[in-house]
Amino acid sequence: MKYKLQAFLALFCVLLALQAGAQTPSPPPGFSPEQLLERRVEKYSNALELDDLQKALLKSNFEKYGKKINEIRSSEGDRKEKRKAFTQLIKEQHEELAAYLNEEQLLKFKELQSKERSNRALGINKRRKKNQ
Repeated sequence: MKYKLQAFLALFCVLLALQAGAQTPSPPPGFSPEQLLERRVEKYSNALELDDLQKALLKSNFEKYGKKINEIRSSEGDRKEKRKAFTQLIKEQHEELAAYLNEEQLLKFKELQSKERSNRALGINKRRKKNQ
């Protein structure tokens, strides 16, 4: 039963990602959006020790939520509204991930995301100081 649910979720996520035509933010020079996605999926799948099905579901998840994040970034609205929308998206993403990651993997996923956010913040602060 659990396998059937996982297979259904995998198929659903793949179809949803294909329909959405997922977009990613502008990549740094030398990397295409697809390469960045693949690198991120590999990083997470290695850290979380994912099987092939989980890896495919994670990729689909990244594509889906990457597109939604880009839509929010490019939308009109004040910073407070966007922050609220980002918070809701992260909550939705984690709920979706909980369907196919075990508790340990989900906790590790959240830790990795937290590290990435911290690293981005450090990079932004360094650039700000450099430009002052």
